[in-house]
This record gives sequence, structure tokens and C-alpha cells, in this order.
Amino acid sequence: MSVFYETQHNITLGFVSEALNMKKIIFAVMAGLIGFCVSTTLFAASLPNKSIEKFITVADIHFDPFTECPLSVRTCPLIDKLIHTQPVEWPAIFGSEGFTPKVMYYNDTNYSLLTTTLNEIRLLDQKEHFNFILLLGDLLGHELRFKYVLYSHDYTKSGYRKFVNKIQVFLVQQFQKTLPNIDIYPAIGNNDSYTGDYSVVPDGIYLKDTARLWSSLIHNGANRNSFVRDFPYGGYYAVNFPNNLNQRIVILDTVLFIKTSNKKMQIAAHKQLEWFYNQLKLAQQAHQKVLIAFHIPLGFNLYATIKDPSAGIQGFWNEEYSNQFRQYIREFSTNIAAVLSAHIHINALQYAVFDAPQEVYVSSTPSISPIFGNSPGFTVYSYDVNSLQIKGLATYFYAFDHRTGRLNWHE
Repeated sequence: MSVFYETQHNITLGFVSEALNMKKIIFAVMAGLIGFCVSTTLFAASLPNKSIEKFITVADIHFDPFTECPLSVRTCPLIDKLIHTQPVEWPAIFGSEGFTPKVMYYNDTNYSLLTTTLNEIRLLDQKEHFNFILLLGDLLGHELRFKYVLYSHDYTKSGYRKFVNKIQVFLVQQFQKTLPNIDIYPAIGNNDSYTGDYSVVPDGIYLKDTARLWSSLIHNGANRNSFVRDFPYGGYYAVNFPNNLNQRIVILDTVLFIKTSNKKMQIAAHKQLEWFYNQLKLAQQAHQKVLIAFHIPLGFNLYATIKDPSAGIQGFWNEEYSNQFRQYIREFSTNIAAVLSAHIHINALQYAVFDAPQEVYVSSTPSISPIFGNSPGFTVYSYDVNSLQIKGLATYFYAFDHRTGRLNWHE
């Protein structure tokens, strides 16, 4: 197995919560071990070839309306306004006088960063004509429940659930407004929940609410029906490429695979793995190439390992699920074009053999959220329309431009 990683931007430490402090330290260690660079362009991302098409991956947006609220006080006029208005009115509130019109590093994504990101993707789509967008999880910010209670003084589960639902409605509206004509296929992340981090309630209200919201992002009728049918139980589903029935996207909910899952999550994890195997088997029988996408990656969890060295080297997933997943990849490697993930907030590329007849392309998308001091980023993939082989990628970062003295998007 050969591994190649890249990331960029400065890292500094110090934040609000102990958990995020620890994660920032781990991010700094990872960045130090991996090495910094200004951008990532692999192979030739802009290939003047009619057999080449493109799609885009966006991950770890972590939208947080509380970034505008001072931590030193327990009242925030912005949040009171958001609670008492409909999401369609939120852009005018965020744009009003007194709120920060700039990107805030070492915080999650605010309205300014969200809009500049979506506008950049819109401009690129006008030029590149992306086939679709993969939204690889964690739309919601870190520690939202704590901040909601702090500023709203509402301790009820129903009040928090209503506010989170408003955030998700707002995000869907922003995607629809900025990118109205492109199919967007979302995945569940560990922060995407009513019940806390790394918490999935199979067949629960969050998945059902989210299915109704996210289905509007999928324009292809057959794919929307597949999403609505399968997603509400466990957050996983499969669709065909919008313009090619010989190619398939399988999106998993890998939050179900974590080591600390409860009994209901474990039952759902086994059902998902059985469903996943059947999807790969059907693809093999139909001679389809498959793109696999999810949020939490397979492999080594540096954060957990450093936090508790006595436990030894730890993986992101339960070992049973990891082994089963690897077995499936080995069995169907000739049908699998790529495995795409997120969660670690940096871009990473890997060719993995999995002891299989064919190497499998594995890649991670950087985060939009700059909470660890990283520059926000997303990835554009070029692929062969016939074989689905990944031919190139380009990572776009929102970083300081020394030529203009301003923050700009760079390839």
C-alpha cells in the first residue's frame, strides 16, 4: 500500500472546549507529520478531452450560526432573531449591520464563508459543468447543543430539534439558490444528528426529517426515489450516475461503524453491510462501475490513539466492520472505481491494494470549516466517462493571496 498526503496552512492552538483543543493538537501533529503545501493538483485536472467529465466533493461544512456570538456573555441577539424567523429570512439577518462579514479562522463555518464557498462552486460549475456534487457529511457545526442552550436558555429537546431543523432547511435553501440545476448527493456525518456527536438513531426522526429535506437536492427522479426509499432507515442509499446507468454511486453511513456504537446502531450497521454487499453484487452482475462515498474513513484514528496511548493503535471503525468492508472491496475490486471520504479535515490520497486483484483509489476531501486553522477547501475530480477511472483531481483552497493581500480561492 502506498500513501500520499497533502494539506496546507498554518496551525495554532487554543480553543473553547477541551475536546476541540485535543483535536486541534492532533490536527497540528498530522499536519506536521504530513507537510504543508499551497494547493493540490494531481495528474491533469483540466483535461481537454470529451471522454472526461467532472464531479465535485464538499465536506465538513460545519455551519455554525453561533460564531457571531461572544463567548463571554450568555445572550446573543442574532440567535434570538434566528429562532423567531423562518430560514428564508436568515440571509437578510446575517447580512445586517453588526454581524461579521468575513471568514473566522479557528471557528466553524459562518454565513460569509458559506456564501463565498457556494459562489465559487457556482462559478466553477459554469465553466466545468460538473456532473454532480457529493456532499460528504457534517453539515452541522461542533457543539451546537451546548451553544444553543447557552444563548437561548432553552433546555428542551424539542426546541433544539426545531432549531437544528431550521439550520438544515437554511442550508438546503442556500444550495438550491446557488446551484439550482445540479444533483447533490449527501452523506451523513458524525455531527449530523439531533441527539449528539457520533449518534445515529436508525429509523429515527432525524433521518426521516433529513430525507424529506435532502431529497429536494436530487433532481433525477429515479435517484430521488431511491434516496427516499432507503435513506430514512440508516442514512445509506445508492443511485446511478445521472447520465450513465453503467456507473453507480453507493453512499454509506459510516457513523454506524464506530467503535462506541450502541445496540441499535450495531444492528443497523450489520444491515447496512448486508445491503452494501448486495449493491456490489448487483453492480457486478450488471457490469457497473461503482463510486463508494461516506464520511468517516476506514483506517487509523490518530486522534483516538494519541488521546489514549494505553489502548494501542486505534481505528475509526469497529474492527469487525473494517474486516468485512475490506473483504467486500477485495471481492469486488474490479467493479470499484474509487472510495471517497472526509472527516479528517485535510485532503489525502491513497492507492490501496486490499490484497485484491486491482488497486482501489482512496481519497479524502478537506473541510470547509477552518476550525483547526486549516484553509477551507473542496475537491474537483476528473474521471473517464466510460471506465469511471479517476484521471485527476484539483483541490481548491480559500487562502491568503500574497499578490492581492486578500483571501481568495486558489487551485
